[in-house]
Amino acid sequence: MLKSLHYADGPNQDTGLNNITLKGILEPVQDSADLAKVSTLFTNYINGDVSTVIATGQSTLQNDGSVIQWLSDGLQALRLQVLLKSSVPIKPISAVEIGNMALTFSPETPWTPRVASSSVRASLGTFSPG
Repeated sequence: MLKSLHYADGPNQDTGLNNITLKGILEPVQDSADLAKVSTLFTNYINGDVSTVIATGQSTLQNDGSVIQWLSDGLQALRLQVLLKSSVPIKPISAVEIGNMALTFSPETPWTPRVASSSVRASLGTFSPG
């Protein structure tokens, strides 16, 4: 589902701890099973819960466009289980205000009335990834 994930341009690897920025795109999904997985992933992320995702390697495309083939072959065989969790709390909606609300009941759908309101307003929080 996540495609074209790669290092940011020009990472320099060194001994010790290396921080590497990853970026990519999420392909649109149509299958209901895939939609449920993506929904769970984003819900967990927003709620600050951990999701286990699988990271796989693609290639070692260098800045000059060349590929280190033996290393790319090793990366393509790699499958890592990675824990994904937001580094900061996300509170996308801080409040909801509903104006005058009306429920309309009908004999055909007695347990699912139609709902109407003069206004609905949500206060959205701000999100800035660490």
